[in-house]
Amino acid sequence: MDPGPAPRELANDAVWWWALQGPGPPPSPPPGLGPLLPHLQAEGIETWTQAELSALHALWNASSPGDALRARCLNAAAWLIREVQPDNATLLPWAAHVFVLGAHTELPGPEALHYADTLVHNTIAGGSLSSALAGAILLDAARALGAP
Repeated sequence: MDPGPAPRELANDAVWWWALQGPGPPPSPPPGLGPLLPHLQAEGIETWTQAELSALHALWNASSPGDALRARCLNAAAWLIREVQPDNATLLPWAAHVFVLGAHTELPGPEALHYADTLVHNTIAGGSLSSALAGAILLDAARALGAP
């Protein structure tokens, strides 16, 4: 299903989600190392963290093992582990699977697993687990981890 062109006012992380629904490749993430959306830092830590994690989740879905996009995702995840506490997110488990899968490849294992665990724990403790969005995020993460 082609959703058509993205609305002009779409947020940065939503552009990548929109692109996943249509034909063609998603927009390229910024080159380099570190955050995917550094220009959002001025929006505040909670908004920026959620956007970074949502973008990471979307880009991981568009990537394949061994490609440049997957490498960029792993780099962004490593930066998040080093620089941003997972409890700065807004109680949604965006990209939890990226940290779990990365812990078995290129990310520091214990830290990556702790990051994923904290994202999921905060979703439960914060009462967001019953939301449809949290459920959809966790279902997508479970499928990325190989669950049927």
